[in-house]
Amino acid sequence: MVEYRINITTSGTHKEYGIDLIIDNYAVDSITGITDNYSDIKGLAEFCNELEVEPCHFIYVIEDYLTDFKVN
Repeated sequence: MVEYRINITTSGTHKEYGIDLIIDNYAVDSITGITDNYSDIKGLAEFCNELEVEPCHFIYVIEDYLTDFKVN
């Protein structure tokens, strides 16, 4: 089973969020520091889970978010 989970990186009081790619309860890939907006990362992880994004497309979904959808 493929699952996408939110990860958190902290530096002092600043938090950045990313996504872990989990397959059969093992983390096989992780992208950290995607955004500092929890609402955005929650929506992105839910999107990946609901659409059952294939692991080979994971990096492209993140790239599309960063280049086309991220609001600064």
